[in-house]
Amino acid sequence: MSETMKEQIDILVQLQKTENEKNDTISFLNDIHGKLKELDADISDAKKTLEEKESILKELDQNYRSLESDTKDNLAMINKSEEKLMSVKTNKEYQSSIKEIDEMKKKNSGIEDMMIQYLERIDELKSLIAVKKDENSITVNLIEKEKGIIARKVDQEKKRILELEAKYETISSMLDSSLLDQFLRVKKKQINGVAVVPAKGSVCYGCNMNLPPQMYNELQRFDSLKFCPFCHRIIYWHG
Repeated sequence: MSETMKEQIDILVQLQKTENEKNDTISFLNDIHGKLKELDADISDAKKTLEEKESILKELDQNYRSLESDTKDNLAMINKSEEKLMSVKTNKEYQSSIKEIDEMKKKNSGIEDMMIQYLERIDELKSLIAVKKDENSITVNLIEKEKGIIARKVDQEKKRILELEAKYETISSMLDSSLLDQFLRVKKKQINGVAVVPAKGSVCYGCNMNLPPQMYNELQRFDSLKFCPFCHRIIYWHG
């Protein structure tokens, strides 16, 4: 067994473990950013729902005010018509005026019924909006607290990445330059960036393929760098 080569392989393994931990941390941060977007979307949806209800309430209130104005105008016309009734000279004019006044009163009565319906809808919606505001307040507070926890975790993980990058540089400086070059070349060709994997029970843990018996036996001697014939990663005997 070449102690020097075994030491170099051990360093390669440590280098890959550091790389894996960094990649896991980056993946974790990406997931966190996705979670933050979801939380922001939840806040946005809650606000949007409330704004929609408030917009409906505003429209209902405007319609109610418009009807209220119509009833006032109609009442003024009714009062004016009733005053004119006193000066009517013929029965025909009197009957015509009475009919006109009755029609205006019926019209006003119909508008007042509509106003009552609007008031009921307005009161119902106001109650619903009040409840929704309370719910939104609770939801937003909880989300903001969760975002605060996540933000602190993000800061921790970013610091961890810097630590791992420094560790990576330290470990890589301990490697023979030719081995480091091979490591980097293999890593570049791998989609997940994993260049060094263990072999155990004659199986490559990078691609789960069975290694040739002779190669697996040679791995245990640690006298040279070995590559999986299937996935082409650097492999080492795990025991």
